Amino acid sequence: MIMKKLYVIFNILLMGMINSEATHAQLPIHRFDHFDSIDSEKFTENGQSIVKQRTLIEKDTTIQLSAGTLSTLLTTSEKATITNLKLIGTIDARDFKTMYDSMPLVEIDMSNVDVLAYSGTKGTLTIDTIYPANTIPFGAFGRSPIRKIIIPNSVTTIGDWAFWKSKLTNISLSNSLTRINSGAFSYCGYLDSITIPNSVTWIGDQAFTMSTLKYITIPNSVTFIGVEAFGSTGLKSIVIPNSVTSLGENAFYCPALLAVYANSPTPIIINDSIKVFYNKTTCILYVPAGSKILYQQANEWKDFVHIIEMAPNGLNELTDKEHFILYPNPITEGFYIDAVEVPATVSIHNQNGIELLSIQVTGKSYVDMTGIPSGLYFVKITTSEGILEKKLIKK
Repeated sequence: MIMKKLYVIFNILLMGMINSEATHAQLPIHRFDHFDSIDSEKFTENGQSIVKQRTLIEKDTTIQLSAGTLSTLLTTSEKATITNLKLIGTIDARDFKTMYDSMPLVEIDMSNVDVLAYSGTKGTLTIDTIYPANTIPFGAFGRSPIRKIIIPNSVTTIGDWAFWKSKLTNISLSNSLTRINSGAFSYCGYLDSITIPNSVTWIGDQAFTMSTLKYITIPNSVTFIGVEAFGSTGLKSIVIPNSVTSLGENAFYCPALLAVYANSPTPIIINDSIKVFYNKTTCILYVPAGSKILYQQANEWKDFVHIIEMAPNGLNELTDKEHFILYPNPITEGFYIDAVEVPATVSIHNQNGIELLSIQVTGKSYVDMTGIPSGLYFVKITTSEGILEKKLIKK
C-alpha cells in the first residue's frame, strides 16, 4: 500500500511537470539534457534568423558568494558556458535552482560551502517550500550532466531525488551525512560504486534503485534500508551489517546478487507479506557462526537454499586449498584462477575491506583488474563449502 501511494504521488508530480509551463519542474527534469560539448544560440541579423554555435567552456571557475546570490554574480553567457565550478561561502535552495536551470555543470566542488535554510517559491520546487539547512534540496541535480561533485562537510541529508537520473560517476559524501533520502541516486546510469560514510543511519526508499551500482559497503551505522533501496542494481554481493534493524520490500531485489553476508546473529524480522531478496536458489547466504538454525526458521531467510555459517573471524577457511590456483602474483593487468570445476564467487577487496570487483567462476577463468590502481589487495574465493582468502599484489 505504501509503495502504491508513493508511485501515485510520483506520477502525479511527473504529469504535473510535463504539463506545466512553470519556470521550474516539480521533479528533477534538467533543462540541459541536450548539452554535450556544443550548444547553439539564435539571433537576428538583417532580418535573417542566424544560428551560431556556442562552445561550452571546460574551465575551473571559483566564486565566493552568500546565500541566494549566485544568479546575480554570473552573466547569462557565463551561466551557459561554465562546466566546472568551485563555490566558497554560503548557498541555499535558490543557488541550487540557478545551477539546475541555467548551468551545464559537469564538476562541482562545494567542500568550502555551508548550505543554509530557505523558505519560499524560488528554490528547486515552484511551490512554497521549506528547505532545511545542511540538505541537498529535492531534485537539485536530477537528470543533469553532473559527473563529479564534492558535497559540503556540513551536509547531513541528501534530499529526495537529488541526483535522480544524472550522469554522476564520482561523489564525495560528507562525514556528517546521516540520511540518504528517497530516490536520491536512482536511475544513475554511470554510478558503479559509492562510499557511504559511517555516519549514515538511513537509506531511503528507492535510494539507488535502477542505478548501475555494482559495489557498495554499507557501514555499521545504518539501521534502516527502505523499499527497493538497492532494487534492480548490478550488485553481486552485499554485506548487511548487524546495525540494520529494518529491511524494506525488494530492498535487495537484484538479479545479479550471488552472495549475501548477514552479520546479525539474530535474523532481521521480515514481514511475511513482502519479499526482500530476488534469487534465493543460487544466491548464497552467509550467517554468523551458531546462527544457521535461527536463519533456517526465519521468514524469507529460510528460503535461501544455501545457508553457510561464517567462522568467528568472518572466514570459513577451505581445507582443500589446492582446488584453487591463482596466478600470476604479482600482476600487472589481471590474473587467472583455476577453480578445478568447483563453482565459486571471486571478489577483490582493498585494504579497507571495500569490495572492488566480484565475478562467478567455474574452472579456469581470467579476472581483469586493468582499471584498478597498483597496490595490495585481497582475493576472496567463496564456494558452498566455505571461503578462502589470498593476498594479491598489483604492480
